[in-house]
Amino acid sequence: MNLTLDVNAAKQRLPRAGLGIASHGQPTSQRARERLRALHLDHLRADFILAENEYENQLRRTKEEAEALGVLLHITLLLSEGAGNGD
Repeated sequence: MNLTLDVNAAKQRLPRAGLGIASHGQPTSQRARERLRALHLDHLRADFILAENEYENQLRRTKEEAEALGVLLHITLLLSEGAGNGD
């Protein structure tokens, strides 16, 4: 097998790295926030199940965490199969 590396080939940027919100539901400690900021992350991701009542509190906490880290917030909305049908 031969492997050729062409340093003149078109360069592509790697996607920016991010993290998902911690599942334990507790705020991130100041020390952890400092370490995470040092990674220069791009975003914080959170999944929200709109059929559950806690999504508003989770959204508030996630927004606060993203602001504290100075990153974008990526949100995934998880809908039930009956979404849009009054369910």
